[in-house]
Amino acid sequence: MILDEPTNGLDPAGIREIRDHLKKLTKEKGMSVIVSSHLLAEMEMMCDRIAIIQNGKLVDIQKVHDFKQESKQKYFFEVAIKNISALKKFNLSYEKVENGIVMEMEKEEVPEMIQWFVEKGIRIFEVKPIAKSLEDRFLEVITQGEKVHA
Repeated sequence: MILDEPTNGLDPAGIREIRDHLKKLTKEKGMSVIVSSHLLAEMEMMCDRIAIIQNGKLVDIQKVHDFKQESKQKYFFEVAIKNISALKKFNLSYEKVENGIVMEMEKEEVPEMIQWFVEKGIRIFEVKPIAKSLEDRFLEVITQGEKVHA
């Protein structure tokens, strides 16, 4: 089945009903459903794979989960440090945000970073990944494609 903007003009209940029905068809009937849409947040909830077409050419096909993931990811560290500028002396790359800092790193580096904070006497209250949306990744891919084809 091929659908073009199937949720366009529907209220939130109708959107959920269509989404659930399409998922049911794919699981119970083994049916393939291709959905064309610019509503990327909706596609993220509806689809298991995504294809990006740019300038009439197929740019990429990936599982939605894989497409959103990168080797490096941003992590939020809620840390207790009165003067965040004190971190500058440790030569770390970070962005100051409300209640803590954001750092980009590999997932495997997170435990090492936590241990480093503890060793420096910096209290940690929370660490969480900052997930990129499908829209964020889509725009990155499209922008990279424009640079390559320019």
